[in-house]
Amino acid sequence: MPKYNYINEDIVNKFIEKVFTVIAKKKSSKVLKDLSKKDPELGSLINKAIANGKAMEKKLKGMSPKEKEELENLRKKHFGS
Repeated sequence: MPKYNYINEDIVNKFIEKVFTVIAKKKSSKVLKDLSKKDPELGSLINKAIANGKAMEKKLKGMSPKEKEELENLRKKHFGS
């Protein structure tokens, strides 16, 4: 009889959301370090996400007020208020 690994997509989505929330809040905690040690591939992806977050923050800080307003309007158009 075949064995199936049932993956609950809701649990996966919540896990990913929590990881990115921790990264966004700059709380790279012991949990992320432990995840990196246990799964080097996931750790590499987490480090890339952190680096991308820093690059985005740098880009946003360098934008003019007009560019920031245009970006905010675009965000509202696609994602709502």
